[in-house]
Amino acid sequence: MSRYEDEAAVIGFETSAVGHIPAGLPTIKAPPFRLDLWIDLAPSAALIAIVAYVESFSVGSALASRQRKRVNSHQELIALGAANLGAAFTSAYPVAGSFSRSSVNYAAGGRTPLASLAAALVILIALMWLTPLFQFLPHATLAAIVIVSVIGLAEFKDFRTHWRFYRLDVMTHIVTLVSVLAFGIETGLLTGVCVSILLFIRRSSRPQITIVGRLGESTHFRNIERYAATTESKVVAVRVDESLYFANANRVEDRILKIVETNAEAQHILLVCSSINFIDTSGLEMLRRVNESLRILSIKLHLSEVKGPVMDRLVETAFAHEISGQMFFTTDEAMQMIDQETARETVNP
Repeated sequence: MSRYEDEAAVIGFETSAVGHIPAGLPTIKAPPFRLDLWIDLAPSAALIAIVAYVESFSVGSALASRQRKRVNSHQELIALGAANLGAAFTSAYPVAGSFSRSSVNYAAGGRTPLASLAAALVILIALMWLTPLFQFLPHATLAAIVIVSVIGLAEFKDFRTHWRFYRLDVMTHIVTLVSVLAFGIETGLLTGVCVSILLFIRRSSRPQITIVGRLGESTHFRNIERYAATTESKVVAVRVDESLYFANANRVEDRILKIVETNAEAQHILLVCSSINFIDTSGLEMLRRVNESLRILSIKLHLSEVKGPVMDRLVETAFAHEISGQMFFTTDEAMQMIDQETARETVNP
């Protein structure tokens, strides 16, 4: 026992060192290709792959943002896959971008892949000839390096701003952090993913549905509750600020029909689709129900500002022929055409 270990034992502390590190490079050999083994390892491997990718992309994005650069997620995934293929033939641990190693490398001034090559060269030299020097290195030293480096990546100063801007995001971060500390990385990560999906569905299931009007004599239409926009009694333009899918289809339908009830003179309902990026089968069936309900009330349904991919799908369905009104390129064009049609109906009832 060394003098330091003896003194530590006297005062009641037990030292913990790295211990023996095997020297030399790993041998290259093919992994076992047993189907039963691969099936048994598949769930754990999937979780490890998710954790590795999320960790790598997160630390890469955090460091890249400090230099006003961006990380290519596709290239990151390809690089991780190639590195792990190499690890499979050298009996190595799963490869991922490490918070601690990346932050230490960044703090040391590494900014290009050349820093990784230099680190690999140092590791190679250490594995070949310097492993005995690390035998008595305390684990506390390694822990201190990790803690100091990771603290540099943590940013708490914007917490209050993020909470005011979009608190659901902060709630997801807190739940994920608590779950990781309480149940481990895999469970915590899956919990965070599930919470974020549920919160997204909750938000998108309650889309903002507003009546829009014309701003002065311009071609712009805005929310009448926010701007001094003009509307017409016989034409109600409704904007849905969300894609139409199973989670919000019924709510959108109820809201449109309620708007019809509160606008007794309405003869045309114009659905402004500028914020609708896709429509699933539930959304399509909802549009067909709304169209039929309005037809019974002698009210025409029109669409405007339908995006190209959405229009491509609509024209392939029966709804394109069933709609009681028309599909217009812009809201301004729709209002002008509907006004002309309303004027003709007034002159020639």
